[in-house]
Amino acid sequence: MKTVLHFCCACALALLFFAGFAGCASTNIASSTDPAYAGKSFKKIVVFADTSDLVTRAELETKFVQDCKDNGIEAAEWLQLYPATRTYSDSSRDAVLKENGIDGFLDVTFVKTGYMYNYGDTPSPWAKIQATLYDDSNWKTAWIASLTSELHGTNGFADPYSTLITSFCQKMEEQLVKDGLIKKAEGN
Repeated sequence: MKTVLHFCCACALALLFFAGFAGCASTNIASSTDPAYAGKSFKKIVVFADTSDLVTRAELETKFVQDCKDNGIEAAEWLQLYPATRTYSDSSRDAVLKENGIDGFLDVTFVKTGYMYNYGDTPSPWAKIQATLYDDSNWKTAWIASLTSELHGTNGFADPYSTLITSFCQKMEEQLVKDGLIKKAEGN
């Protein structure tokens, strides 16, 4: 019994210790839905992270799609549908979207990134993104959002930009659901 108690205490202390290294990000969002899209729900969207940094692009697209799939929402990564090595015309882009049953195109652009010094001398990264959801049947803007995220409690173990990307993706998906443009599957 004593060994089990010591083991449980050790696990609890380890969990508290590593939780202190994780850091967290807070994200603020402001969004607007075009009135023509009030009540319209997209069935399957593709996310396109508009950045030349392929690591960041892949991470953001993958994380957003995973968040959607975890909630029963159909989504796809643009990098999986259209290789980064190719340039595409509007007609080839539209053909890829149609082939894959996609009716919404979410374009995510990094507007600005930087560091703040809120906690002593340790820099905390922040980033601002612009997200635009287009109706791929007519390329009209259905939804637009500005998101700003900052990291709290930075450390040497977690990649700070991964933490920001995770926060951005969760907030975008939540807001798109809240604004009625994508729907969670029943039971999620």
